Amino acid sequence: MIKKINIFLLLLLAVLFVYLNNNLNNELAYSQEQSEYITFEYVITDITAKGEYYGRSTKDNTGIYFTDENLQSDQIIRKGDKIQATFERDSRIDGIVSIEVKK
Repeated sequence: MIKKINIFLLLLLAVLFVYLNNNLNNELAYSQEQSEYITFEYVITDITAKGEYYGRSTKDNTGIYFTDENLQSDQIIRKGDKIQATFERDSRIDGIVSIEVKK
């Protein structure tokens, strides 16, 4: 009888280990996906006739520059709009992924 209980407990521990290991691996993969990108908020300070946009960070004195090519075709951004810019974490200079107007 004790032998059956020990085998059952060992089997239960093995299943629990596999379950927890799988969940940890899934969470790690999800957090690595999330960390591929980084976002910053800016206020648009100037827009040129050539479709060039300039802005200043809402948190520090850094700036942003981008062109119409970085926008979606139906996207309208005006001077004074607050935007959220998403960058590839490893390439903040040329790595703009998306621009969204914050409400």
